[in-house]
Amino acid sequence: TLFRSTMERIEDLFGKQAMQYMVVLFTHGDDLENDDQTIDDYVEGIENKQFLALIKATESRYYVINNREPDKAKKDQQVSGLIDMIDRMVEANNGTCYNSAMYKHAEKMLQEREEELRRQLNAKLEREKEEERKRHEKATSEIQAKLQAKEAEIEAMAKEEMRRKEIERKLQEQMKSETTAKKKLQEQLAREQEEKHKLEQQEKEKRDEMEKLQREIQEEKKSMSRNSQIKSRHTGTRSEEH
Repeated sequence: TLFRSTMERIEDLFGKQAMQYMVVLFTHGDDLENDDQTIDDYVEGIENKQFLALIKATESRYYVINNREPDKAKKDQQVSGLIDMIDRMVEANNGTCYNSAMYKHAEKMLQEREEELRRQLNAKLEREKEEERKRHEKATSEIQAKLQAKEAEIEAMAKEEMRRKEIERKLQEQMKSETTAKKKLQEQLAREQEEKHKLEQQEKEKRDEMEKLQREIQEEKKSMSRNSQIKSRHTGTRSEEH
């Protein structure tokens, strides 16, 4: 917060003992007069804990002035009151005031603190840099692992595709071979059917020829039988004539 930051900056620039030589000065005291309120009433009503800590750090050395006061006597009285408070502060500090030696000491402490903060910051930056390097290496390793896995997957898919194409090629060759064999078988069956038809035709011709020959034989037998009968009758007739 504002007051906490103010205290820290004062202590950083002038040292922690600087609070022993400080007075918190309020202005616009006329606003308090208009509200019929004293500076003590105002301080007691402050709710900001950091501001109250600032008041406490100065051992409640606070003073208010009306910078719009038109009365010169009252202005001088305000200044006298502030000087009295400063004198009491000096007396409380064994008659010493804040001096250059204190400032140099505070400046040295500030430099040492800045150096320490710088070392801490550099150490923190180095740790963060190392952590970032490790995170980067881990991320890179994970990415490489994923890429290798993906490459292996792609290679496996490519091999599977080649295997599938080889199977398709063999199936096509097999189907082509089966088609050729089927065609040859059909041609062979056609030739056998044709041969069978020829044999049947030849057998039919042979049967017809045999039947014809048998009919001729029968006719020849019948003719011979008729001739024999005629000859027999003729011989008998001649015998009768003799």
